[in-house]
Amino acid sequence: MSRADVAGGNSVLDADIRLERDAFELDVRLSAAEGEVLAILGPNGSGKSTVLGCLAGLLRARRARITLGDRVLADERDHVPPHDRGIGLLAQQPLLFPHLSAAHNVAFGPRSKGAGRAEAGRIARHWLSEVDAAELADRRPAQLSGGQAQRVALARALAGEPELLLLDEPFAALDVDAAPALRTLVGTVLRTGAHRAAVLVTHDPLDALVLADRVLVLQRGQVVERGPTRDVLAKPRTGFTARIAGLNLIRGTACEAGVRAPDGTVIAGIAAGELAEGTPAVAVFAPSAVAVQLDGVEHRASPRNTFAAEVATLEPYGPVIRLRATASRNGPGCVDGVSAELTPSAVAELALHPGTPVRLVIKAAQVAVHPC
Repeated sequence: MSRADVAGGNSVLDADIRLERDAFELDVRLSAAEGEVLAILGPNGSGKSTVLGCLAGLLRARRARITLGDRVLADERDHVPPHDRGIGLLAQQPLLFPHLSAAHNVAFGPRSKGAGRAEAGRIARHWLSEVDAAELADRRPAQLSGGQAQRVALARALAGEPELLLLDEPFAALDVDAAPALRTLVGTVLRTGAHRAAVLVTHDPLDALVLADRVLVLQRGQVVERGPTRDVLAKPRTGFTARIAGLNLIRGTACEAGVRAPDGTVIAGIAAGELAEGTPAVAVFAPSAVAVQLDGVEHRASPRNTFAAEVATLEPYGPVIRLRATASRNGPGCVDGVSAELTPSAVAELALHPGTPVRLVIKAAQVAVHPC
């Protein structure tokens, strides 16, 4: 059950945004319910930050209708300015006022809305405490670490009691020690804000898995995938989503055995539901489902999914080595970019290096076939 279900599922945010800039065209429809976190994923240039800019009021779309609760923030006639939207923003950089203490940074929002000095101070102390930064109240931004500054920025974003919280790559600039702690903190804050919706832009699938109820994937300004977070990342329909989920994906059309790639190669697999032959489909499989053999070495078994390829790259990936393949002259083009995972000892035993001819053996039982 998602936080949106717990909160009752009433829609807080509804947005239909169309924008043209130079050769780029954005056409996105999205919504977020009470207590729900919507993650927006997509490659660079797909329109993620443009969507946030339109929601925040920093960009004015050619045609848009954005509502927050019972208020219209943007339509063909009106455009509510950013400071009147009731929206909080946590960006990649904290952007704190350098001449103000942490407490005064957090109090700035309530003060700008008319709160007295004492009331704004009380609100600031409350939110600094909520983000485990009460002891930082008197420090200025130059005296804060990256993680501490981002905690203060989060407190500042929440101090105005926003109906909608926008999170724009909030952990991207933090070091490996600070990011997990702040991610946990943000998750706690979001779970306690039952009537607050949130939109998260991120490149990191871990952010989406930990924080988001639903995911929307953009590509060239268009929505190409959407749905519950775990469903989208477990059953990707695009190469981008498969890559960030750490999976392999081969596109083609459904056939009796699995998926027929554009070059005619058949990837055997198991259909995840009913698929009509000849309809667009994808074969999805984990790198761990791919075995790597030296080309030209005879093996007793002859699995259905055996393809000639070459080693493109070898990179450490935790305790294993991630091998990325490229198509060879004698192999199918559809395996270009397929990844496999090997132990360091296996890489050494096979004497693998970029350019080595190999055979990729993909376990058909671990290939899921989905419509797309």
